[in-house]
Amino acid sequence: MRLDRAFVRKKRPHNWIEGVERDKWGKIIRTCGVACCPYKTGKPDQLKNHKAAKHGINVVWCSCDQDNCDYKAKQASSVKNHKQDIHNIDVGWH
Repeated sequence: MRLDRAFVRKKRPHNWIEGVERDKWGKIIRTCGVACCPYKTGKPDQLKNHKAAKHGINVVWCSCDQDNCDYKAKQASSVKNHKQDIHNIDVGWH
């Protein structure tokens, strides 16, 4: 084995883009993109969840189906709890 082969730099993958912010493992760092929001992550699912939770972007709202009730929530379980607490629907007494 030649010594100079031990110091050869690994080739970058074909999809490597220069000028993109990366972490120490080479994964792309994604920023939120909303004004004045400093959030950064390396995982696209976490960025999607952050935008939905903090900024209300791409949120599918669940709403209460009772008459004259305007309650909305991001999670179906919250609507179910609302129905139990406010409208006494599907209440299981123990």
